[in-house]
Amino acid sequence: MRKFLLPRSLLLLSLALLSPGTVSASTVIIPSDEEMVIGSRAIIRGTVISSLSSYDPRYRSVFTYTILRLTKTFKGDVKPDAAGEIVIKEPGGIAGNIGSEIFGIPQFKPGEDVLLYLDTWPDGSLRVYQWFLGKYMITVNPLTGRELISRESADPRVVIQGRSKLGPSTDQSDLTSFLGNLASLVGSLSIRSTLHEERYFRDTILRAVPNEFSAVRKTATPQFTIFNPYQPQRWFEADEGRPVIFALNQAQMPNPGIIEDIKTSLAVWSNVSGSSIKLILRDESTATCGISSVDGVNTISFNNCDGYSSFSPSVNGGCSGVLAATGISNFDTTQRKTIGGIVFYRAVEGNISFNPFASCYFNDPCNVREIATHEMGHALGLGHSRDPDASLYTYAHFDGRCGSLRSDDEAGIRFIYPEVTTTTLPSIDTDALAAATVGTFYHVELSAMNGVPPYRWTLAGGSLPEGIVLLDRGLLQGTPIFPGVSPITLQATDAANQSIQKRFVLTVNERPTTPTPDTSTLVGLKFFPLDTPVRWFDTRSQNGACQTSRTPTNVIAPLRVSLVGNCSGARIPAVTEVVVGQITVINLARSTGTYQIVPAGTNASATGLLTYNPLQTVTTTFTSTLGERGEVEIYSTTQIHVIIDIVGYFGPADTVGLYFYPLPRPLRLNDTTGTPGACTSYVNPIATGATLAEKATITCQGITIPGSARVIVGNATMTNTSPTTTNTSINNGFATFYSTRIPRPATVNMQLPTTTTVSNQVVVGLGKEGAFNTYSSGPTHISFDIMGFFSPEPEIDVDNDGNRDEGLLYYPLPRTVRLMETRLSEPGCFSLERPLSANQGIPVAARGSCNGLQIPVTARAISGQITVFNQSRMNGSLVLYPDGQNRPATSNAFFNVNGNISNSFTVKLGTTGSFRVESANLVNLSIDLMGYFAP
Repeated sequence: MRKFLLPRSLLLLSLALLSPGTVSASTVIIPSDEEMVIGSRAIIRGTVISSLSSYDPRYRSVFTYTILRLTKTFKGDVKPDAAGEIVIKEPGGIAGNIGSEIFGIPQFKPGEDVLLYLDTWPDGSLRVYQWFLGKYMITVNPLTGRELISRESADPRVVIQGRSKLGPSTDQSDLTSFLGNLASLVGSLSIRSTLHEERYFRDTILRAVPNEFSAVRKTATPQFTIFNPYQPQRWFEADEGRPVIFALNQAQMPNPGIIEDIKTSLAVWSNVSGSSIKLILRDESTATCGISSVDGVNTISFNNCDGYSSFSPSVNGGCSGVLAATGISNFDTTQRKTIGGIVFYRAVEGNISFNPFASCYFNDPCNVREIATHEMGHALGLGHSRDPDASLYTYAHFDGRCGSLRSDDEAGIRFIYPEVTTTTLPSIDTDALAAATVGTFYHVELSAMNGVPPYRWTLAGGSLPEGIVLLDRGLLQGTPIFPGVSPITLQATDAANQSIQKRFVLTVNERPTTPTPDTSTLVGLKFFPLDTPVRWFDTRSQNGACQTSRTPTNVIAPLRVSLVGNCSGARIPAVTEVVVGQITVINLARSTGTYQIVPAGTNASATGLLTYNPLQTVTTTFTSTLGERGEVEIYSTTQIHVIIDIVGYFGPADTVGLYFYPLPRPLRLNDTTGTPGACTSYVNPIATGATLAEKATITCQGITIPGSARVIVGNATMTNTSPTTTNTSINNGFATFYSTRIPRPATVNMQLPTTTTVSNQVVVGLGKEGAFNTYSSGPTHISFDIMGFFSPEPEIDVDNDGNRDEGLLYYPLPRTVRLMETRLSEPGCFSLERPLSANQGIPVAARGSCNGLQIPVTARAISGQITVFNQSRMNGSLVLYPDGQNRPATSNAFFNVNGNISNSFTVKLGTTGSFRVESANLVNLSIDLMGYFAP
């Protein structure tokens, strides 16, 4: 939804309208004034002239360049160019079809008088020191005429954890007093500043203007934006030569002239040269209304009849507030089209609602036309422009422009709706399809020509071999499961909706008889749970772990930990090949990072990486093969504390251990939110310091977990319902899962930040009655989804079909492999090269050859790690489940707004050796395979 507001002098815009709530994505401690002076390389005062953004292919990132006229230098040797200007380079911005936003980066507006603390990029280009903390704005008090200085306010999505203990920090002050204190600090701290400079910037010169800026300036990026860059929408009628039709609800219409005002605003967008979009106002009025309600009619209304998104009454009968709002209330994610490199979904319904409480602005036809033109731009898919002159700018102009567009508005509509001028039909120039082989990854890129690129590919006839999928951008890929010959008809549709078909034959050959050496000697293992989870290792000097290094990790060298031997009455024998447990990472840095656990003696790789945020504590379940002397190595990109809790291990199958049984489909065991569908439902959260005992050996929804089950494997999703308070640690809760036959251990399965939902895979033992405990340190909602269980019985009828299923052994892979990857240009055995669309499950073949390793046809389930890169401004969840089953009401991972998370998973394979992955939101993801279960 977009809202159009009053002029800048009356009301400002909140730029979080697309977000369902406040986002907390960056965390800061405010430095002291002394730290700011010492850490900055330069301190200057200047006036902001303009900003522009550009994509830098060297770093695969977007940067925003802000030009300032330098007026005074307080510290450092900054030499402006001939025009007296310097350029600040900050990460983020929008360049073409690529956008990037980092919460906490300073924002600049033309005309601002600013004082900046600066340091430099490695190439010497200037940037603001400590992000928004290093930007101060200088204003004049209109009552006293005195100049004031104030630090830029934090973005609402930035969490301020507190202030430095190394001295006072100034957020606001009289300018004269501030500059006097600044001069004193610069002088008294000169030696410490020099030492800091020598340590970090000895060989880095100060560049007043980045080297690349002259080239960047020549290719300035247009300022228009897409309405929703995470799930962009547009009207496909334009490509089909059909108009988009709107209807007017005349109830409470301020005056009859409104009809002509609306028609004029539609005509403005319809008559942009080089654009294919056409809009029509239906002659008949409509009774439909609202913004977000879906009723099948594109409606423009004035009567505030949408009870869900209604406008608020003005105070004392005044005329202020939001003027109008727009929503694309319905779009179809199954229909997609690529325009200018962006994949758009088909818009189905759009609505515009004028606020009747601000009707005093609607008696002026010019105002109405400007408002309607602005809102219609949003309904067509355009967001707010960063060009102050654009009619799609954040603020109303009311400068007499009425219903008219500026150059940036026109550039935006041409980009989303390019003119269709071709008369040439597309053609398919792929001659034949190469043969595939059972169990070997297959990848063929289809090719078309003529018509209007880009092309959308679909299967028009026949059936693809099991394990092979067709991506709409023209990729046939996957791992085939069965040999055979498949006649198929492929269709290419161009941007003008012109289609061409061609028949092919896709042959799948038998698998070669020679086994892959890497996995030919793999031996199946049984699971051995410890009697009680134990704290095996802790880099901190307290908390009673059996081993401690007493120091955090060193980012240069890996941390080595032995995971065999005796600990707190538990024993992990030397013959152990794989251990299972939880690893807790406490990030000591104010930056994001990654870590991974690898067998000792091997090197870190690009797979198996786990993520964490600045100053975050995160706990993740891990399954790791042991290396030399039963040791593992832990690599990290920042300095971290590490805690390892062990719950069990995999060892030789000729001893008395447990077999694994994956459930036919994930099963929601319990849910404290009262949501239907769980085997046991509750209506209250787990109370602070309370324990919830849950019986897991049950028959529910046609699935039986027998009394012989000793351990279950599941995914817990928990929400800490504690209220947010000031000065609260970013992680202020935890949960522990343990058997009902033992006292609560001093181990942790999950970290529970306040008012945040998190998830983690859990491996927990069961008591004699088949139950386990969930302890929570704070009030917490929980849902627990079971994926499988371990039992000593060699055969069990799990799905109650009268046939006993074989118990499975675990086969760890010699190395972690990237089974699936959706990010562009990132390698994976199955590379989607686009985000996974919301609620669009796709099959992933797990059996076969992947990166030199062979997953046999006997594999019944796999285990590994999934990393989610949330592309939307919403929380969401993701589920893995056997192919051939309906999507279950369970999850394998929960991710927060704009958050990246990693989670272990275990999933049963369908009869074809595939599983499905489905997300509630638009996400990128990578799936790393670490082992499989087979008889």
